[in-house]
Amino acid sequence: MPTVSVIMPTVSVIMPAYNSERFIGAAIQSVLHQTYEDLEVIVVDDGSTDNTVAVAESIRDERVRVYKLPHVGCAANYNRCFSHAKGKYFAILDHDDLMLPERLERQIERLDGDSDLMMIGSCYDIIDEDDRVLDRKHMPQGPKLIRRYQAVFNAIQHPTITFRRQLLDLIGMYHEEYYPAHDSEFILRAVQVGKCDNIPLSLTQWRRVKTSPTNAKAAEGIEKHYRVRREYNVDKFIEARNSRVKREYALNLARVAYYRGLGAETFTWCLRTLSRGGWSLPTFRYLFSSLLMPLVRFLRAHNLRFPGLESLKQRKMSWEYFSP
Repeated sequence: MPTVSVIMPTVSVIMPAYNSERFIGAAIQSVLHQTYEDLEVIVVDDGSTDNTVAVAESIRDERVRVYKLPHVGCAANYNRCFSHAKGKYFAILDHDDLMLPERLERQIERLDGDSDLMMIGSCYDIIDEDDRVLDRKHMPQGPKLIRRYQAVFNAIQHPTITFRRQLLDLIGMYHEEYYPAHDSEFILRAVQVGKCDNIPLSLTQWRRVKTSPTNAKAAEGIEKHYRVRREYNVDKFIEARNSRVKREYALNLARVAYYRGLGAETFTWCLRTLSRGGWSLPTFRYLFSSLLMPLVRFLRAHNLRFPGLESLKQRKMSWEYFSP
């Protein structure tokens, strides 16, 4: 067990927070219950209007540092967290997610054992608002595979990553102009300058919270995702791959559009998936659900309820990441 040093901890857990009074207490406690104890928790509240700060400050542990600052947005708030952190390594944990007890121990062991390894992620669980496990995501392993396919399949998932402080010196902080694709774009830069890998164990629980984004915000998310694709020449890369890569990529974009509530884009990418031979159950689920989106919106707008349609629209789709 490492010696705990609050003055200069080995790991800084980065936790930007906004209106998360319901979940932030559990998120912080999941860090404090890690088998690796030489850490600090950096909580930077982004101008919350609820009791987020009060909940965080109620946890009496000298390793937890809470800052209440004006609202600047998600990507900028991550950067403020980095500026307050003192650790050798930075571990990401969003305000409503959970670390499983051995996450930091296993990730630090990998980073300490390989000086060329810049970032380490892991497999992860998807949980609901009541901590029920909905799915387990198995991520690819191997720096070469991850570097090759990060832009296509998000081969490392942002909520699971721990990386060296020096990575920020090499590639800079998060680029706010890419929000809400700032996390994917950051990892894309990381895989270009050093080795990045995944641990083949589920070490993080990513919480899926019910949200109702406006069409404008959903469309902005898709546009930023496409911008990253264009600037990193992803489309050119995809066209040089085999049919399986092409159809899995199209299905991934259908999934992104679906969870942002964009029916037309979901429908379009489902058709592209089918045209590339992707005759799978997830494809038809997204396709059918995209056709129901206008009806569900109509029912909601008129305060009508059709439980069967609502449950189908909200059903969680499974997604398999690419593996060779």
